[in-house]
Amino acid sequence: MHKDSNAVAAGACGGDGGRAARDLLREYLFVVACPCGMPASVPADGERFREALADACGGSPEPLLKALRIGMVRGMVAIAGCDAAAGGHDASVAALARELIGQDVLVLVTADARAAVQAAGLLEVSGAELAGTGLADFCGHMDMGPVLFVAQGGGAAQAATPEAADPALAGRPAELAAAVSRRITARRLALGLNDRYDGTVYS
Repeated sequence: MHKDSNAVAAGACGGDGGRAARDLLREYLFVVACPCGMPASVPADGERFREALADACGGSPEPLLKALRIGMVRGMVAIAGCDAAAGGHDASVAALARELIGQDVLVLVTADARAAVQAAGLLEVSGAELAGTGLADFCGHMDMGPVLFVAQGGGAAQAATPEAADPALAGRPAELAAAVSRRITARRLALGLNDRYDGTVYS
């Protein structure tokens, strides 16, 4: 199931059961605005994110759902890329992605955010060396990098509104990552799940 690059074009996978499982991923997925402070250049499509996650796991969301339940992966964050016009864009995106994967958060990027994470090596399997223990183990099991690029089409049917777009955090990726991590913690606890990986064997 090797991915030469973690560029994923969302496609059909599974039947109604697969769609129902993909829909469960919504509980763990957060969409954040570009950390440079610029608006997204393309609407973020939540359905494409969920399909891309399933595709990256071999066509089924079940492996990822299992990892999410045991805390191996705490959650997923999609960074809605902008038009890269702002100074420091690539550095901010790469820094935010590194902060998140270090906290066992799987990251997805769109638009021009791809160049930033690609240059940082985060789309490659070897990028998992910078991830937290749980996410690194999951990436090794699935032979994937800790960051996925997801192509977004125009006129998205299920546009996802960024959830952590506090202008005060623009250009401050570490603080933005901490704010997002707190939201992930709150979501996991609300779902009755442990917030951190307890070492449960993944198989």
